[in-house]
Amino acid sequence: MGHFCQDRKNNWKFKVCGQNKKVREVCIPTEFLPFLERYRISRGLFGLPSPNENNAIVEKTRGSGGMTSRHIRRIIKETYDYSNKASTSYHLNTSATKTSSASPRWLKYS
Repeated sequence: MGHFCQDRKNNWKFKVCGQNKKVREVCIPTEFLPFLERYRISRGLFGLPSPNENNAIVEKTRGSGGMTSRHIRRIIKETYDYSNKASTSYHLNTSATKTSSASPRWLKYS
């Protein structure tokens, strides 16, 4: 959560590590802030994030700490596999074909 920050004009931004480990700031729309606050409250946190906060954005389902990109990738792939199986069982072969080769990168650009 410590990657959320405000600039001098009180605009919210989120720092992300992109390709080649370049850090970039993504602007957060003000309309998103109530959802972020509600999510934090559901996790027992209050208000909006502070700059040096050490809480994970997405927690592991078992254990403690944050999820790794590998864990998130596995969840996405399992979701695609489930979708593919459901599409096939309902004879929606076009949908099944699209999701069978899907990846997190495909999701990012779709």
